[in-house]
Amino acid sequence: MNGDPGARRPNILWISTHDINPDLGAYAGVWPGADAARTPNLDRLAAEGVRFDQAFATTPVCAPSRSALMTGCHPISIGTHNMRTKAVPPPEVRLLSEYFRMAGYYATNNWFTDLQVHLPGTAFDECSDTAHWRGRPDVETPFFAVFHGMATHEAQLYLADAEFDRITAGLPEAHRHDPASVPVPPYHLDTPEFRKAWARYHDLVSVMDAWAGGLLRQLDDDGLADDTIVVFWSDHGAGLPRMKRAATEAGLRVPMIVRWPARLAGGQVRTDVVHLADLGPTMLTLAGLPVPEHVQFSPLFDGEGRPVEQGEYAFGGRDRMDEQQDSSRTVRDERYRLIRHRHPDRSPLQYQHFADRFPTWRALRTAVNGEARQRAAGLVPDVMTPVQRRATGPGKPELEHTRGNDHLGAGVAARNHPQ
Repeated sequence: MNGDPGARRPNILWISTHDINPDLGAYAGVWPGADAARTPNLDRLAAEGVRFDQAFATTPVCAPSRSALMTGCHPISIGTHNMRTKAVPPPEVRLLSEYFRMAGYYATNNWFTDLQVHLPGTAFDECSDTAHWRGRPDVETPFFAVFHGMATHEAQLYLADAEFDRITAGLPEAHRHDPASVPVPPYHLDTPEFRKAWARYHDLVSVMDAWAGGLLRQLDDDGLADDTIVVFWSDHGAGLPRMKRAATEAGLRVPMIVRWPARLAGGQVRTDVVHLADLGPTMLTLAGLPVPEHVQFSPLFDGEGRPVEQGEYAFGGRDRMDEQQDSSRTVRDERYRLIRHRHPDRSPLQYQHFADRFPTWRALRTAVNGEARQRAAGLVPDVMTPVQRRATGPGKPELEHTRGNDHLGAGVAARNHPQ
C-alpha cells in the first residue's frame, strides 16, 4: 500500500458539517433558496475548485452516511445501515484513514467518530477535539485531516434563546434571518415553530461558513493551500422533518466542493450524478494510492485530476432509525428520483424519541391530532394541506417518483397509496 516512497503526496483536508442541503451562495440557481445564508468562505472555495451540483449521500442520517464515506462501501453491504449500531464489517474493510496512515500520512480526526463501527486503534494518529495537521511530526509529512463542524446539527435549531444568541454572537445583524419572512417549504407547516427553525437554520449555515473560513485561513497561514486537496461536504440533508431520516431529495442531496490548485482548475462545475462516498476512492486516486478491490464507489478524477465519468445512477435508502422500524430504497438519475417504500403501511412520521423532543415535530403531531378531532366531529379536515398530509399520514405509497430537483414534494406521483 505504500506506493512510490519518493513521490511527494498531496495533503488532504476534509471540512465536514452536519445536516445541510446545498444551501450555500455558490449553489444559487441550482438549489431553491441556496442564497438565503451568507457563505463567502465556501463560495470562494467553490470558485477556486470544483462544485458538484448533484451529489447524494447514501443515507439520510449521519452515522450510516459517514460509514459509507469512510469505508467506501454501501451501508447495506457491510451491516452499517441501521442507525445506532456497532457493525462488524467483513475483514477486508478498513477505514479510509488507515490506508493513508499505511502510506505515511499523519491522519487526524477532530473529533466526531459516529461511524457505526468500533473505532480501531489504527484509525488515526490523533482523534480528539484538539487534533490538527499542525501536530504532525515534521512539515514534510503529508496529512489527512478531518474536521467535523456541529454548528448546523439539527439540535442547534432548537437551543434555548440565550444559548443560540451565544453561538451566533459573531453573526452580523444584517446576516440574520427574520422568521416572519423566511421561506417555508410546502410540506412544512407555516407556523411559528417552523419559521423559527428555518430562520435559525440559515443563520447557522453562516456560522458554519465562518468556522470553515477559519480552517482555510490556517491552511493559507501555513503556506499549504497549493499542496492540499480541500473537500467540503455535508453528511446528508437538513435536520428537519421529511428531510433528515427520509429517503427524499431533501434528505439525500448535499453540497460537495473539491479544491486542489496544483491539479484541478478552479471554477469547474460537475453536473453528473455522484455519490458523496465517491470521495474515498477519489482521495486515494489523487494521492497516487491504489483503491482496494472491495470498494464499491468510484473515483471522481483520475490521477492527473481529469474528470472521470460516473455511472448513471446514485443509490440510497434508509432503514431503522433508532426505534423507527422502516425501510426504503431510492435511485436517482440526472432527471428523476424513484423511491420504493418496503413498508407502505407505516407512517412516514413514526415516533422518534430523539426528534420528537423538537418543536417542529411536536407541531406536526398537534396538526395530525387536530385533523383527527375534526374527522371525529364529522368535519372536513383543514389543518394541513394534501402535501403535508402525505408527509404525516398513517401510510405512504409503495412507489414514489418525482422530478429530481423537486425537493419541495409538490410533484409526487404515487402508486398503491394506502387509503
